[in-house]
Amino acid sequence: MLGGVVIYKRLIIVGNGFDLFHGINSRYYDFQNFVYENASRDFIDSIEKYIPPEDLWYQFEEALGHLDCEELRDNHSDSLVSYGADNWSDAYHHEYQYFVDADLAFAKDIPQYLNKWIDDIDTDVDRRLNNFYLSPNSLYLSFNYTDTLEHVYGIARNQILYIHGKAGENSNLIAGHGNKSLFQKNDIPDNLSEEEYEEFMSNMDFGDVRENEAEDIIKGYFRTTYKDVERLISLNEGFFCSLGCIQEVFVLGHSLSDVDMPYFYTIKNIVPFNCQWTVSYYGGAERVHHQQQLLHLGISPMKINFIDLQQWTRKKYMK
Repeated sequence: MLGGVVIYKRLIIVGNGFDLFHGINSRYYDFQNFVYENASRDFIDSIEKYIPPEDLWYQFEEALGHLDCEELRDNHSDSLVSYGADNWSDAYHHEYQYFVDADLAFAKDIPQYLNKWIDDIDTDVDRRLNNFYLSPNSLYLSFNYTDTLEHVYGIARNQILYIHGKAGENSNLIAGHGNKSLFQKNDIPDNLSEEEYEEFMSNMDFGDVRENEAEDIIKGYFRTTYKDVERLISLNEGFFCSLGCIQEVFVLGHSLSDVDMPYFYTIKNIVPFNCQWTVSYYGGAERVHHQQQLLHLGISPMKINFIDLQQWTRKKYMK
């Protein structure tokens, strides 16, 4: 403790595999079951219409960025009636955009079903069944929405950052894909002079205004379902900046998915170079994946230790 401020030397990062290890039903397959039992038929039909269910309920966040836009456009192309058609109606000015927007309306309902599902998850498990130990003298970064750290292990709330929100505390839990280019694509070349820009724009074929408006609606969907990791890091700058004295990082049950790697990159750049990383894995393939991700961050292989969560019950990693 320095001047009344606690200096933590250990950071523990927990992902969904941590909850699963404790028998908590927090897979996206469990979310699928909840949605099937509680959501409206319109929501279910809409969310599965352009995203294959086998992808959607396996990797929910990434799948939100895999919307089949071509099928969406094709399904409503009949609404793009020629302006010179004999049966032209003023309604045709907006019909195509209306149908595209209606098909993507499910996006705004995702947070409410996600919140209801998380609130419904039972975290009343007995950690003694696994003889699992977590040090109270640590900082915690939780990628989970559940209260497992507090409810099961008694970790103080002020030691935990729920980076994507926590059940019961947030009206909008954060989930989404990580592909910013889906809504930020810009066909205008960079570094054009004023004259070059004017010439470029004068030669541009802006096409059918109805299609352009529909494309804006599609980009709006991808923007709505985007997880803005950079913004979340900025909003929690104080927490990340406090990691300068961390000597050990434990990663328990996190998939090290691409969408979340900016968090780990930020942590790696703040903790001391000689910081030791202990990372859990499930199966050989996941260990290889984790090793590749960590090496890509620039962490020395001499500073990485891999551990199966089951082994945690037989070894004392935290004193």
